[in-house]
Formats: sequence, C-alpha cells, structure tokens
Amino acid sequence: MNGIDLISDTNALIYLLAGRKEVDVLNGYSIGISVISELEMVSRPNTTDEELSIIRSLIYSCTVIGIKEGIKEEFRRISQNYSLKLPDAIIAATALHFGLPLVTADKRFSVIDELNLIQIYRE
Repeated sequence: MNGIDLISDTNALIYLLAGRKEVDVLNGYSIGISVISELEMVSRPNTTDEELSIIRSLIYSCTVIGIKEGIKEEFRRISQNYSLKLPDAIIAATALHFGLPLVTADKRFSVIDELNLIQIYRE
C-alpha cells in the first residue's frame, strides 16, 4: 500500500520515542499507522508542547491510515472472533486489510493467527 512496509502499533511508537532498542526493527522501513495510533499519541496525558511537537514529527514521518470500508469489514470479523479492545481491533484490522506485518509489544495480538506479527516484547 503506497510503499508502506509495515504497520506500527501505538506502543511501538512510544518505544521509538523513548529510544528503546526493541524498535530498531523499524529502522529503514516505511511505517504506516492507524488513525487510532495517531489519536492515542497526540492525546497522551501530561504531554508538554515540546513533546507534542516531537510526537507530531514522528507521526508526520509515517503514513496515517484512516478507517476505510475494507478495514471496517476486517474489524467486524476480528470483533466477532477475538476479544480485543476496540482500538487494538482497528489497528489489527488495518494490518490485515493491507496484508502488512504489525509491529507491537502487545501480546494480546498473538491470538489472531492470520496476523503477521513482529513482536518487540521480551519473553
């Protein structure tokens, strides 16, 4: 999809901003994010203006993907078959709709067998 290599979950973006090594996997790739991740990032509590500026720069470097009809269909299917929070189900649906890997530190995504995960959490 438009040169995007993978979809990043919100927590991977947070790790990236924190400089954590686990997200080195993102280096060199074109990153897509769901509009859900964008909203989660810009609405983080206790964010200073400087931090918000950094967050917006990171978001600007990604491709933000809205909730298109195909994503809604994937979301409905995921919601019927798996117990995920609404934001997580939309992010997973975005990755599935475009057939892209999802980079995440959230183990809950592993219940979706057809989802190609790049897991950045430590076992």
